[in-house]
Amino acid sequence: MLNNSNKHYSIDDNVLYFLHIPKTAGTTFTFNLDSYYDVQNIYPERVLSGFFKNSPSNFLSLKLIRGHFGYNISKFLQQTPLFLTFLRNPIERTLSFFDHIKLDPYTNNWVNQNFISNETISDLLVDETKSKIFTNNQTRHIANDLDYTKLNNSNNFLLEECEQFVNPKLTNEQLITLAKKRLSEFAFVGLTEKTTESLLLFCYTFNLKPLGNFWNLMVAPKRTSLISLDSDTKNNLKKYNNLDLQLYEYGKELFDFRFSRMLDDLQNFSDFDLNDNELFQSKLYDFLDFNHKTSLKNKCPALSTIDYDFSGQFNGGGWHYRELHSNPPNYFRWTGPSKNSTLDFILLSNFDYSIELSVMDYVSHEQLSSFQCLVNDNLIDLKITSNGANSTVLIGIIPKSMICDKEITRLTFRLSKTLETNSSTLALSDSRMCGLAFDNIKIYPKK
Repeated sequence: MLNNSNKHYSIDDNVLYFLHIPKTAGTTFTFNLDSYYDVQNIYPERVLSGFFKNSPSNFLSLKLIRGHFGYNISKFLQQTPLFLTFLRNPIERTLSFFDHIKLDPYTNNWVNQNFISNETISDLLVDETKSKIFTNNQTRHIANDLDYTKLNNSNNFLLEECEQFVNPKLTNEQLITLAKKRLSEFAFVGLTEKTTESLLLFCYTFNLKPLGNFWNLMVAPKRTSLISLDSDTKNNLKKYNNLDLQLYEYGKELFDFRFSRMLDDLQNFSDFDLNDNELFQSKLYDFLDFNHKTSLKNKCPALSTIDYDFSGQFNGGGWHYRELHSNPPNYFRWTGPSKNSTLDFILLSNFDYSIELSVMDYVSHEQLSSFQCLVNDNLIDLKITSNGANSTVLIGIIPKSMICDKEITRLTFRLSKTLETNSSTLALSDSRMCGLAFDNIKIYPKK
């Protein structure tokens, strides 16, 4: 059943649907996935409660849907989407899901009504009315087809507890057979245990440039340890996740096969040594970058004017995920965690250009003063023209001698170091290593 060839897809020519199974690193993947799309082309909802508040007709003009919507959401789309998903070791996923609902049991009506906060995972697994929400979740997400009308009328949106909203009812053998068949047809299958490798395989599959950072989001602060569980609980976990254990093994085979085919292509691109991890990673990034550049040149026309506000499709590396600032409302990105960040555009080569870089925030003034901008590896001079309450604007000149005709123009933003964002004026609560927060880049012919 394994797909014996690596296919390459275009995000511009297809609708993508990320079937997000809870607690499989899906939030981290979503933030990376969103980067490759204009915000106007992303379906804003991620959970069924939001889906029912918005007309399914809203799907028609979109290019990316991601969320906990089940498999057969595709019936609302004008074209068959390319399916994406992540799988996780079923035992670890179940424990993580238990920790999640224990932290916030009021996210769903069923959990609110049935979950007792002082219960342990052992207690829940011996309670037939509750154990079903921990049973073969990954298989059911992929193989079960939901009756959305019944779900909407019930106001119960937890996919893990919706057997009464499944049509048709399948046997366990039918479920695992269908889940494997559908999974083999997915354009991309990632593994939580190999998140970095999975994101690189995704970039390879769609000829995209890796963002260069894989900040792990939605991690439970306190985790139930498998080691701490008694043998009966461990056996119950395996019993209730028997189908998921089979699906996970199949998913690993599928992932390993596709990853090895990517390495075969890499070998044709450049020699590498798997025993030299640093060199191997460097070669792989070069390979993915080459594929990205080739794809970008083929699909994007050369422009004389760029006005990029970070709400649009992102072609860069070494940045954190896109964020929305409420006052004033605008999109921005932090550079980091590395000291170098890049952005790619295609410019006409017959102009000298002016460039304006709007810096929304920075972690320290030292970073701003050490900032350098390179155009195709050539350093340009910058000066501060505005230092208002909300932003700092840096301007410079890009001579046409730095622009290569019909080639990518790469901006490289270089800093002396990155620091934790909790010291910035935006007062972010996380501890990402960041440099500057940009909200706008303008490039236009010099007057």
